[in-house]
Amino acid sequence: MKALLIILLIVLVIIALVTGAFLLARSPWADSLFERRADADGIVQRVQSLSRLETTRYTIETVVTADEQGFIDTPLGRLQIGSDRLLMIIHGRVTAGIDLEKLRSQDVEISGDGKRLTIKLPPVEIFSVDLDNEKTRVYSRETWLKRPNPNLESEARQGGEAKILATACEDGVMLRATEDAQRAVDNFVALLGLTTTAIEVIPAPAPPCPVAAQ
Repeated sequence: MKALLIILLIVLVIIALVTGAFLLARSPWADSLFERRADADGIVQRVQSLSRLETTRYTIETVVTADEQGFIDTPLGRLQIGSDRLLMIIHGRVTAGIDLEKLRSQDVEISGDGKRLTIKLPPVEIFSVDLDNEKTRVYSRETWLKRPNPNLESEARQGGEAKILATACEDGVMLRATEDAQRAVDNFVALLGLTTTAIEVIPAPAPPCPVAAQ
């Protein structure tokens, strides 16, 4: 008899759980929740279609120097003799933006009444640092009592890339890219024709510039 009561109790619990799940699935509240989640996922997919959104470009021209000294060993010690030095005009561009493929479904929220949409953006990044080879050139080169270093120009170019990135960082490229990304996504979402009456795009705080971490 006791075993029969236990079995009957288990059956009643299962029926209650199944009935509750069915009623929840048929309730307007559940329908609203599922619709909001589906709408949010759809918005994520449409925003992700922008992929790597380049929002900010800095074009910079600067001058870098590269030099190499020559040395000889003498009974009096190591003495400097000879040098290879060049002056290069660097023309390049720093591109920053936001990778919207990193946007997640939990970053998009729709209010219970469906009137407010909130999108939290991922942080901006430096996408590229490029030199314009047509405008980047050696301005002068002086070699004295030393064989020219064939790698000196490449070293100057590398130093030029680091310098234009540092210049962009000093000018606040990360903050500007963050602000530009917020405006760009805000404008894009406004063009989707959503029924929400309020749209808020929240950018991630501007991260430190890569140069600062070096």
